[in-house]
Order: sequence, then structure tokens, then C-alpha cells
Amino acid sequence: MATPPAALVDAWHRASDDLGFVVIAPYTPQDDPKSSCFAAKVKNFGSSAGTVVDWIGSGNSHEWVKQQGFYVSTVNAAAYEEFDASLFRETLDDWGWTGDGAAPGWYTGRAWS
Repeated sequence: MATPPAALVDAWHRASDDLGFVVIAPYTPQDDPKSSCFAAKVKNFGSSAGTVVDWIGSGNSHEWVKQQGFYVSTVNAAAYEEFDASLFRETLDDWGWTGDGAAPGWYTGRAWS
């Protein structure tokens, strides 16, 4: 099992604190038969189950988490290891708000594609 880069995990914590969303970082799903360890689990974005953040080159299998209803986003760790509010907002906008109630005030819902 690969360990997520510490700077990537830290950046997701900073983003959570700054932008006001719920994150578990790092994230190891309890029942995953592959015992994958992901950089983060972001609640209320991507799908009703949330988004699992992986990084390029981790070697993690996404099969089990997708079966559980998670959206999976594989990011370039070098681009996300330093917190850049604009990049993280754009990423969360792209994934889409799936939470109950109102989205955060900064949320635009603009997808990249």
C-alpha cells in the first residue's frame, strides 16, 4: 500500500479549513479488500458518497471505491501539494456540489469541460 505524499494530505487539510468543507485525509476505506490508502475523502462533492482523491502513480485500485458510489479524482500531487485556494475551488466546482442544503458561498458549479 502506497502512502500519500504528506504535502498533498496537508494541502487538503488547509483547503478544508480555508474553504469550509469536510475532508478525511489521508483516507483508508475500512472494507477495501486491496487496503488502498488515498490522499483524501471529500464529503459533499462529486457524488452522494463523496470524492476519493488519489494521486498519479499511487498504484491504488479504484474498483472497490467506485462500487461504493465514490467519485474518484486522480490528481498530480505536484500541482496540489501546496494549497492554492483558486485551484482547489475550481477543482471542487468541477466535481460538483452533492451535499444537502446550500453549497459554500464561493461555489460556482462551473465545470472545467
